[in-house]
Amino acid sequence: MEIIDKIKRKVSVGLIALLSHATMAPACTGAKQMAMGWAGITTSDNTHAIYWNQAMMHYLKYLRVSYTQLIGDTESIRYDDIFSAVVPVSNKLTLGLQAMNSRQSLTDIVDEDITWAKFAGGLKLNSKFSVGCAITPKYTNDKRGDVERDDFLFDYEVSGLFEEDNLLIKGDELRLGFLMKFWSGLDGEAFNLRPGASYTVDDKIGELTIAANYYSALHPFAAATGLKIPVIGGPGIRIGMEQKISVYDLGDLYLRFGLDDSGMGGAFAYGFGYTDGERTVNVAFKNNNGIKYGLLEVEVNILPVKGYGDNKAGELLPVLGGEGL
Repeated sequence: MEIIDKIKRKVSVGLIALLSHATMAPACTGAKQMAMGWAGITTSDNTHAIYWNQAMMHYLKYLRVSYTQLIGDTESIRYDDIFSAVVPVSNKLTLGLQAMNSRQSLTDIVDEDITWAKFAGGLKLNSKFSVGCAITPKYTNDKRGDVERDDFLFDYEVSGLFEEDNLLIKGDELRLGFLMKFWSGLDGEAFNLRPGASYTVDDKIGELTIAANYYSALHPFAAATGLKIPVIGGPGIRIGMEQKISVYDLGDLYLRFGLDDSGMGGAFAYGFGYTDGERTVNVAFKNNNGIKYGLLEVEVNILPVKGYGDNKAGELLPVLGGEGL
């Protein structure tokens, strides 16, 4: 009986760890990013740069806010709300705030409820290089079997971006980037390194972007060196494609497809978006191990910021820190 009890305990621990890992992926944010298979490290030129790569926040030249809501199987995976806001402080420094409550409850064994706010900053160093960082205080209520814990924890992130235009042909753009997460959880601290690349080229109907990320790049390094590096998630490849279709003066349409193979057995995603330059609507759908869900998102410009766009003198939001930073 003692041997059987030991086997049961080991199976239970393994199952809980597996399910805990399986619930992490849906906590990613952004309908555009979901539709592109979560390949968001170098494609997040919207408010969700706060989550994916803070070094990309300089793409936003307005005080811009977004709201994201989960659609589909909300019983297993739930985003109560995701609010994001980005404001350029100067022509180089951009600040962002993102707040979210999520719950993942795939079985009676694992029930995780997390409420967090992410405070982010991005700094454009020059025409090619940008850096970013974020700190995320979070309140966690975690139930695993008969064990339940409440904790107030912090996550930390650093990120970077390299951009090169007209690399192969006129009008193309190459982006290389990374996100390094220092994660705190009930099982201790862990790291997650996500390098990514994307290539955009003008085509006859708009722009075509191909992107790829490697999720949890520290796994192969840990295996090769034998070092016991506390890593979280993955490893796996995330691939995404976006086709922009310019519709004259009506705005731009986006068709997106992606594949997420970051240790989840593979998950195909797709979606679309529309923008008129001021307002953007993005929708994404995904089938993750039989759980069908998606994200519906609205993003809008609130106020123009001094020194950007087609703004006229007297109609500008004052730059908080001045343009010289």
